[in-house]
Amino acid sequence: MKSIAVILAGGKGSRLTKSIEKQFIEVNGYSVLEHTLKTFLECFTKNRLIIVLPINKINKQELDIYKKYTKHKFIHSGPTRKQSVKNSIEYINSFNKIPENIIIHDAARPNVSIKLLNNIKNNIHKKNINYVIPYLNISSTLKKKVGNKYNTQDRNDFITTQTPQAFKFLKISELYNHKDKITDDAQLIEIHKVNNGKYIKGELGNIKITNKDDLDLFKTLNTHSISFKVGNGFDVHRLVPGNGIMLGGIKVKSDKKLSGHSDGDVILHALCDSILGAISKKDIGTLFPSSDKKLKNAESSIFLKEIIKILNVTGYIISNIDVTIICQSPNLKNYKDKIKKNIMNLTKLKNNQLNIKAKTTDYLGLIGNSKAISCWITTTIKK
Repeated sequence: MKSIAVILAGGKGSRLTKSIEKQFIEVNGYSVLEHTLKTFLECFTKNRLIIVLPINKINKQELDIYKKYTKHKFIHSGPTRKQSVKNSIEYINSFNKIPENIIIHDAARPNVSIKLLNNIKNNIHKKNINYVIPYLNISSTLKKKVGNKYNTQDRNDFITTQTPQAFKFLKISELYNHKDKITDDAQLIEIHKVNNGKYIKGELGNIKITNKDDLDLFKTLNTHSISFKVGNGFDVHRLVPGNGIMLGGIKVKSDKKLSGHSDGDVILHALCDSILGAISKKDIGTLFPSSDKKLKNAESSIFLKEIIKILNVTGYIISNIDVTIICQSPNLKNYKDKIKKNIMNLTKLKNNQLNIKAKTTDYLGLIGNSKAISCWITTTIKK
Protein backbone atom coordinates (compact mmCIF):
# COMPACT_ATOMS: atom_id res chain seq x y z
CA MET A 1 0.00 0.00 0.00
CA LYS A 2 1.66 3.20 -1.17
CA SER A 3 -0.71 5.79 0.35
CA ILE A 4 -3.57 5.94 2.80
CA ALA A 5 -6.01 8.80 3.29
CA VAL A 6 -7.53 10.09 6.53
CA ILE A 7 -10.70 12.21 6.42
CA LEU A 8 -11.20 14.21 9.61
CA ALA A 9 -14.92 14.58 10.29
CA GLY A 10 -14.93 14.84 14.07
CA GLY A 11 -15.40 18.60 14.48
CA LYS A 12 -18.42 20.10 16.21
CA GLY A 13 -18.77 23.12 13.89
CA SER A 14 -20.40 25.19 16.65
CA ARG A 15 -19.76 28.44 14.77
CA LEU A 16 -22.13 27.28 12.02
CA THR A 17 -24.94 25.41 13.76
CA LYS A 18 -25.62 23.72 17.09
CA SER A 19 -28.35 21.39 15.82
CA ILE A 20 -26.15 19.25 13.55
CA GLU A 21 -22.41 18.89 12.94
CA LYS A 22 -21.43 20.78 9.78
CA GLN A 23 -20.02 17.66 8.11
CA PHE A 24 -23.54 16.17 8.08
CA ILE A 25 -25.34 19.21 6.63
CA GLU A 26 -26.99 18.19 3.35
CA VAL A 27 -26.15 20.06 0.15
CA ASN A 28 -27.86 18.91 -3.07
CA GLY A 29 -28.71 15.45 -1.77
CA TYR A 30 -25.37 14.64 -0.10
CA SER A 31 -23.84 15.56 3.24
CA VAL A 32 -20.75 17.79 3.28
CA LEU A 33 -18.75 14.71 4.31
CA GLU A 34 -20.07 12.68 1.37
CA HIS A 35 -19.08 15.41 -1.09
CA THR A 36 -15.54 15.09 0.28
CA LEU A 37 -15.60 11.29 0.16
CA LYS A 38 -16.80 11.24 -3.46
CA THR A 39 -13.63 13.02 -4.57
CA PHE A 40 -11.33 10.82 -2.50
CA LEU A 41 -12.96 7.62 -3.74
CA GLU A 42 -12.15 8.69 -7.30
CA CYS A 43 -8.46 8.77 -6.37
CA PHE A 44 -8.24 5.98 -3.80
CA THR A 45 -10.07 3.11 -5.47
CA LYS A 46 -7.22 0.69 -4.70
CA ASN A 47 -6.17 2.20 -1.38
CA ARG A 48 -7.72 2.34 2.01
CA LEU A 49 -9.63 5.27 3.40
CA ILE A 50 -10.01 6.08 7.10
CA ILE A 51 -13.00 8.17 8.18
CA VAL A 52 -12.79 9.85 11.59
CA LEU A 53 -16.19 10.56 13.17
CA PRO A 54 -17.28 12.18 16.47
CA ILE A 55 -17.53 10.22 19.69
CA ASN A 56 -21.21 10.40 20.53
CA LYS A 57 -24.40 8.45 20.21
CA ILE A 58 -24.65 7.43 16.55
CA ASN A 59 -27.15 9.69 14.84
CA LYS A 60 -29.01 9.01 11.59
CA GLN A 61 -26.45 10.87 9.48
CA GLU A 62 -23.55 8.85 10.90
CA LEU A 63 -25.47 5.60 10.46
CA ASP A 64 -26.10 6.43 6.79
CA ILE A 65 -22.36 7.02 6.30
CA TYR A 66 -21.53 3.69 7.98
CA LYS A 67 -23.94 1.84 5.68
CA LYS A 68 -22.69 3.48 2.46
CA TYR A 69 -18.96 3.13 3.13
CA THR A 70 -18.68 -0.23 4.87
CA LYS A 71 -15.47 -1.11 2.96
CA HIS A 72 -13.58 1.64 4.73
CA LYS A 73 -12.40 1.97 8.32
CA PHE A 74 -14.18 4.22 10.80
CA ILE A 75 -12.45 5.38 13.97
CA HIS A 76 -13.47 7.77 16.72
CA SER A 77 -12.19 11.31 16.83
CA GLY A 78 -10.41 12.83 19.79
CA PRO A 79 -11.21 16.03 21.70
CA THR A 80 -8.85 17.95 19.38
CA ARG A 81 -7.85 17.76 15.74
CA LYS A 82 -4.37 16.64 16.76
CA GLN A 83 -5.75 13.76 18.83
CA SER A 84 -7.99 12.67 15.94
CA VAL A 85 -4.97 12.45 13.64
CA LYS A 86 -3.00 10.65 16.35
CA ASN A 87 -5.81 8.08 16.73
CA SER A 88 -5.57 7.45 12.99
CA ILE A 89 -1.79 7.11 13.06
CA GLU A 90 -1.93 4.66 15.97
CA TYR A 91 -4.45 2.56 14.06
CA ILE A 92 -2.30 2.57 10.90
CA ASN A 93 0.75 1.55 12.94
CA SER A 94 -1.10 -1.68 13.80
CA PHE A 95 -1.02 -2.75 10.11
CA ASN A 96 1.19 -5.63 9.05
CA LYS A 97 2.37 -3.46 6.19
CA ILE A 98 2.77 0.24 6.92
CA PRO A 99 1.91 2.61 4.03
CA GLU A 100 4.66 4.86 2.67
CA ASN A 101 2.52 7.98 2.71
CA ILE A 102 -0.46 9.47 4.51
CA ILE A 103 -2.78 12.15 3.14
CA ILE A 104 -4.77 14.06 5.76
CA HIS A 105 -7.83 16.11 4.83
CA ASP A 106 -10.53 18.07 6.61
CA ALA A 107 -14.06 16.94 5.70
CA ALA A 108 -15.03 20.61 6.00
CA ARG A 109 -13.27 21.19 2.65
CA PRO A 110 -15.79 19.35 0.43
CA ASN A 111 -14.90 21.18 -2.78
CA VAL A 112 -11.40 19.73 -3.09
CA SER A 113 -10.79 18.76 -6.72
CA ILE A 114 -9.52 15.48 -8.15
CA LYS A 115 -6.83 17.51 -9.94
CA LEU A 116 -5.43 18.94 -6.69
CA LEU A 117 -5.64 15.60 -4.89
CA ASN A 118 -3.80 13.78 -7.68
CA ASN A 119 -1.15 16.51 -7.77
CA ILE A 120 -0.53 16.02 -4.04
CA LYS A 121 -0.43 12.23 -4.43
CA ASN A 122 2.00 12.37 -7.34
CA ASN A 123 4.39 14.62 -5.44
CA ILE A 124 4.38 12.72 -2.13
CA HIS A 125 5.07 9.47 -4.03
CA LYS A 126 8.51 10.84 -4.91
CA LYS A 127 11.15 9.27 -2.65
CA ASN A 128 12.94 12.50 -1.74
CA ILE A 129 9.77 14.39 -0.73
CA ASN A 130 8.80 14.27 2.97
CA TYR A 131 5.72 16.47 2.77
CA VAL A 132 3.42 18.26 0.32
CA ILE A 133 1.38 21.27 1.45
CA PRO A 134 -1.08 23.20 -0.79
CA TYR A 135 -1.10 26.97 -0.31
CA LEU A 136 -2.58 30.21 -1.65
CA ASN A 137 -1.03 33.63 -1.89
CA ILE A 138 -2.86 36.46 -0.12
CA SER A 139 -4.44 38.93 -2.53
CA SER A 140 -6.09 41.28 -0.01
CA THR A 141 -4.37 43.93 2.08
CA LEU A 142 -3.13 42.33 5.29
CA LYS A 143 -3.14 44.23 8.58
CA LYS A 144 -1.97 43.31 12.08
CA LYS A 145 -3.78 44.58 15.15
CA VAL A 146 -1.45 46.15 17.68
CA GLY A 147 -3.37 47.51 20.64
CA ASN A 148 -6.03 49.81 19.20
CA LYS A 149 -4.19 50.29 15.92
CA TYR A 150 -3.86 48.31 12.70
CA ASN A 151 -0.54 48.07 10.90
CA THR A 152 -0.33 47.09 7.24
CA GLN A 153 1.85 44.06 6.57
CA ASP A 154 3.68 42.99 3.44
CA ARG A 155 1.31 40.34 2.08
CA ASN A 156 4.16 38.81 0.09
CA ASP A 157 5.53 37.54 3.41
CA PHE A 158 2.40 35.46 4.08
CA ILE A 159 0.45 32.56 2.59
CA THR A 160 -2.58 30.52 3.65
CA THR A 161 -2.39 26.72 3.71
CA GLN A 162 -5.06 24.18 2.85
CA THR A 163 -5.69 20.48 3.14
CA PRO A 164 -5.18 17.79 1.88
CA GLN A 165 -1.65 17.69 3.32
CA ALA A 166 0.57 14.71 2.55
CA PHE A 167 3.50 13.26 4.50
CA LYS A 168 5.85 10.32 4.56
CA PHE A 169 4.03 8.18 7.10
CA LEU A 170 6.97 7.22 9.30
CA LYS A 171 8.10 10.85 9.52
CA ILE A 172 4.72 12.31 10.58
CA SER A 173 4.13 9.33 12.90
CA GLU A 174 7.37 10.16 14.70
CA LEU A 175 6.48 13.86 14.98
CA TYR A 176 3.11 13.07 16.53
CA ASN A 177 4.90 11.63 19.55
CA HIS A 178 5.77 15.21 20.55
CA LYS A 179 3.40 17.35 22.63
CA ASP A 180 3.34 20.39 20.36
CA LYS A 181 0.16 22.47 20.14
CA ILE A 182 -0.75 22.73 16.46
CA THR A 183 -3.60 23.88 14.21
CA ASP A 184 -2.61 21.75 11.22
CA ASP A 185 -0.14 18.98 10.49
CA ALA A 186 2.21 21.21 8.49
CA GLN A 187 2.98 23.08 11.72
CA LEU A 188 4.82 20.00 13.00
CA ILE A 189 7.06 20.19 9.93
CA GLU A 190 7.91 23.79 10.80
CA ILE A 191 8.50 23.20 14.51
CA HIS A 192 10.84 20.26 13.94
CA LYS A 193 12.51 21.74 10.84
CA VAL A 194 11.83 18.82 8.50
CA ASN A 195 13.60 19.29 5.16
CA ASN A 196 12.86 18.06 1.63
CA GLY A 197 9.25 19.07 1.31
CA LYS A 198 7.18 20.91 -1.22
CA TYR A 199 4.58 23.67 -1.13
CA ILE A 200 2.32 23.50 -4.18
CA LYS A 201 -0.36 25.88 -5.42
CA GLY A 202 -3.75 25.18 -3.89
CA GLU A 203 -7.14 26.16 -5.28
CA LEU A 204 -9.46 29.09 -4.55
CA GLY A 205 -12.41 26.71 -4.78
CA ASN A 206 -11.02 24.48 -2.03
CA ILE A 207 -12.85 26.46 0.63
CA LYS A 208 -13.19 25.46 4.27
CA ILE A 209 -16.72 25.58 5.66
CA THR A 210 -16.58 27.44 8.97
CA ASN A 211 -19.57 29.79 8.93
CA LYS A 212 -22.84 30.32 7.07
CA ASP A 213 -21.20 32.42 4.33
CA ASP A 214 -18.80 29.53 3.58
CA LEU A 215 -21.72 27.09 3.39
CA ASP A 216 -23.66 29.39 1.06
CA LEU A 217 -20.61 29.72 -1.19
CA PHE A 218 -20.20 25.94 -1.34
CA LYS A 219 -23.88 25.53 -2.23
CA THR A 220 -23.40 28.00 -5.08
CA LEU A 221 -20.25 26.28 -6.34
CA ASN A 222 -21.85 22.85 -6.08
CA THR A 223 -25.05 23.85 -7.88
CA HIS A 224 -23.10 24.49 -11.07
CA SER A 225 -21.58 21.01 -10.99
CA ILE A 226 -24.80 19.01 -10.60
CA SER A 227 -25.49 16.49 -13.36
CA PHE A 228 -29.14 15.68 -14.11
CA LYS A 229 -30.58 12.80 -16.13
CA VAL A 230 -34.20 11.98 -16.97
CA GLY A 231 -35.85 8.63 -17.70
CA ASN A 232 -39.38 7.69 -18.78
CA GLY A 233 -41.21 4.49 -17.97
CA PHE A 234 -44.47 3.00 -19.25
CA ASP A 235 -46.39 -0.16 -18.46
CA VAL A 236 -49.86 -1.54 -19.16
CA HIS A 237 -51.58 -4.76 -18.04
CA ARG A 238 -54.98 -6.29 -18.68
CA LEU A 239 -57.49 -6.64 -15.87
CA VAL A 240 -58.66 -10.20 -15.25
CA PRO A 241 -60.85 -11.79 -12.55
CA GLY A 242 -59.05 -11.80 -9.19
CA ASN A 243 -59.09 -10.61 -5.59
CA GLY A 244 -57.38 -7.20 -5.69
CA ILE A 245 -55.19 -4.95 -7.86
CA MET A 246 -51.56 -4.23 -6.86
CA LEU A 247 -50.66 -0.59 -7.56
CA GLY A 248 -47.53 1.01 -6.16
CA GLY A 249 -47.17 -1.88 -3.75
CA ILE A 250 -50.65 -1.29 -2.31
CA LYS A 251 -53.53 -3.73 -2.78
CA VAL A 252 -56.58 -1.93 -4.16
CA LYS A 253 -59.89 -3.58 -3.30
CA SER A 254 -61.43 -5.12 -6.42
CA ASP A 255 -62.88 -8.32 -7.86
CA LYS A 256 -60.14 -8.09 -10.50
CA LYS A 257 -56.35 -8.19 -10.67
CA LEU A 258 -53.70 -7.17 -13.17
CA SER A 259 -52.54 -10.01 -15.38
CA GLY A 260 -48.78 -10.57 -15.38
CA HIS A 261 -45.92 -12.96 -14.63
CA SER A 262 -45.30 -11.15 -11.35
CA ASP A 263 -47.98 -9.23 -9.46
CA GLY A 264 -48.58 -7.01 -12.52
CA ASP A 265 -47.97 -3.75 -10.62
CA VAL A 266 -47.89 -1.24 -13.50
CA ILE A 267 -46.73 1.62 -11.25
CA LEU A 268 -43.65 -0.12 -9.87
CA HIS A 269 -42.85 -1.62 -13.29
CA ALA A 270 -42.99 1.80 -14.95
CA LEU A 271 -40.93 3.28 -12.10
CA CYS A 272 -38.27 0.60 -12.57
CA ASP A 273 -38.08 1.34 -16.30
CA SER A 274 -37.90 5.10 -15.73
CA ILE A 275 -34.89 4.69 -13.40
CA LEU A 276 -33.20 2.26 -15.79
CA GLY A 277 -33.83 4.68 -18.65
CA ALA A 278 -32.21 7.53 -16.75
CA ILE A 279 -29.01 5.51 -16.18
CA SER A 280 -29.09 3.76 -19.59
CA LYS A 281 -29.36 0.24 -18.14
CA LYS A 282 -31.79 -1.54 -20.51
CA ASP A 283 -35.26 -2.36 -19.08
CA ILE A 284 -37.09 -4.36 -16.42
CA GLY A 285 -37.97 -7.17 -18.85
CA THR A 286 -34.30 -7.77 -19.63
CA LEU A 287 -33.23 -7.80 -15.98
CA PHE A 288 -36.25 -9.76 -14.72
CA PRO A 289 -37.60 -11.80 -17.67
CA SER A 290 -41.02 -13.42 -17.57
CA SER A 291 -39.31 -16.68 -18.47
CA ASP A 292 -37.78 -16.80 -14.97
CA LYS A 293 -40.03 -19.19 -13.04
CA LYS A 294 -38.67 -17.91 -9.70
CA LEU A 295 -40.34 -14.56 -10.40
CA LYS A 296 -43.81 -16.04 -10.85
CA ASN A 297 -46.26 -13.94 -8.74
CA ALA A 298 -43.30 -12.03 -7.24
CA GLU A 299 -43.87 -8.67 -5.54
CA SER A 300 -42.70 -5.88 -7.82
CA SER A 301 -41.08 -4.09 -4.87
CA ILE A 302 -38.32 -6.73 -5.15
CA PHE A 303 -37.48 -5.47 -8.64
CA LEU A 304 -37.47 -1.84 -7.51
CA LYS A 305 -35.13 -2.52 -4.59
CA GLU A 306 -32.64 -4.26 -6.89
CA ILE A 307 -32.79 -1.45 -9.45
CA ILE A 308 -32.19 1.17 -6.74
CA LYS A 309 -29.03 -0.78 -5.83
CA ILE A 310 -27.92 -0.49 -9.47
CA LEU A 311 -28.68 3.24 -9.34
CA ASN A 312 -26.64 3.69 -6.15
CA VAL A 313 -23.55 2.22 -7.82
CA THR A 314 -23.66 4.98 -10.46
CA GLY A 315 -23.41 7.70 -7.82
CA TYR A 316 -26.76 9.21 -8.89
CA ILE A 317 -29.72 9.69 -6.57
CA ILE A 318 -33.40 10.18 -7.36
CA SER A 319 -34.35 13.85 -7.41
CA ASN A 320 -38.01 13.67 -8.44
CA ILE A 321 -40.66 11.17 -9.58
CA ASP A 322 -43.84 12.12 -11.44
CA VAL A 323 -46.45 9.35 -11.70
CA THR A 324 -49.53 9.33 -13.96
CA ILE A 325 -51.87 6.35 -13.49
CA ILE A 326 -54.47 5.86 -16.24
CA CYS A 327 -57.39 3.89 -14.83
CA GLN A 328 -61.16 4.08 -15.41
CA SER A 329 -61.99 1.84 -12.47
CA PRO A 330 -61.63 1.22 -9.64
CA ASN A 331 -61.59 4.80 -8.34
CA LEU A 332 -58.18 5.51 -6.79
CA LYS A 333 -59.13 8.62 -4.82
CA ASN A 334 -58.75 6.85 -1.47
CA TYR A 335 -55.57 5.03 -2.47
CA LYS A 336 -53.31 7.74 -3.93
CA ASP A 337 -51.92 8.84 -0.57
CA LYS A 338 -51.24 5.22 0.45
CA ILE A 339 -49.46 4.56 -2.84
CA LYS A 340 -47.40 7.71 -2.44
CA LYS A 341 -46.40 6.85 1.11
CA ASN A 342 -45.31 3.35 0.08
CA ILE A 343 -43.21 4.58 -2.86
CA MET A 344 -41.62 7.21 -0.60
CA ASN A 345 -40.69 4.41 1.79
CA LEU A 346 -39.21 2.27 -1.01
CA THR A 347 -37.23 5.13 -2.58
CA LYS A 348 -36.43 7.15 0.59
CA LEU A 349 -37.85 10.27 -1.06
CA LYS A 350 -39.47 13.22 0.68
CA ASN A 351 -43.06 14.30 0.12
CA ASN A 352 -42.10 17.14 -2.24
CA GLN A 353 -40.06 14.79 -4.47
CA LEU A 354 -42.95 12.56 -5.53
CA ASN A 355 -46.26 13.31 -7.23
CA ILE A 356 -49.10 10.86 -7.93
CA LYS A 357 -51.82 11.64 -10.49
CA ALA A 358 -54.74 9.43 -11.49
CA LYS A 359 -56.52 9.96 -14.82
CA THR A 360 -59.26 8.24 -16.82
CA THR A 361 -59.77 7.93 -20.59
CA ASP A 362 -63.41 9.01 -20.44
CA TYR A 363 -64.54 5.46 -21.25
CA LEU A 364 -62.42 5.23 -24.41
CA GLY A 365 -60.55 2.07 -25.39
CA LEU A 366 -59.56 -0.92 -23.25
CA ILE A 367 -58.78 1.25 -20.24
CA GLY A 368 -62.07 3.14 -20.61
CA ASN A 369 -63.90 -0.18 -20.65
CA SER A 370 -62.12 -1.21 -17.41
CA LYS A 371 -60.18 -3.94 -19.18
CA ALA A 372 -56.68 -2.56 -18.48
CA ILE A 373 -54.65 -0.09 -16.41
CA SER A 374 -51.55 1.76 -17.58
CA CYS A 375 -48.97 4.06 -16.02
CA TRP A 376 -46.53 6.71 -17.25
CA ILE A 377 -43.63 7.80 -15.02
CA THR A 378 -40.88 10.37 -15.43
CA THR A 379 -37.93 10.11 -13.03
CA THR A 380 -35.21 12.71 -12.63
CA ILE A 381 -31.90 11.71 -11.09
CA LYS A 382 -28.93 13.85 -10.09
CA LYS A 383 -25.28 13.51 -9.14
